[in-house]
Amino acid sequence: MRATIHSSIRSAAMCWGRIVSPLARLGTVVLAIGLLGLGVGALVLPEWSAQTYGVPVEQGAWVQATGLRDLVLGLVLLALLPSPTALRRILPLVILLPLGDVAIVLLDGQPLAATAPHAVGTLAIAILAGLVWRR
Repeated sequence: MRATIHSSIRSAAMCWGRIVSPLARLGTVVLAIGLLGLGVGALVLPEWSAQTYGVPVEQGAWVQATGLRDLVLGLVLLALLPSPTALRRILPLVILLPLGDVAIVLLDGQPLAATAPHAVGTLAIAILAGLVWRR
């Protein structure tokens, strides 16, 4: 009886692993594409990107620098996609970026609602990091 239960649990875990790996890959690709889009948007339309970010900015260079960061990070994630080990190491660190964005928006005196996109991004990346850590 005990062996049957262990066998069932092992089978369920293997099935879950086959589902999680494609979800983790898809999530990483979606995150990378989103970051690429944010990066290109900030470089091409810095005023619009500043409004979307939640901070009124008169100097477009700051927004463009942030966009370049997002663009490069999206490329890095795509480059690391074939390496689950590398993704396991970088995604928990990537969570720090939207958390920092939340802090920046709040410290700028913007309303709490302006942090919503960054808070949602933090949660999504945390879920993705958890999926990547599951084998």
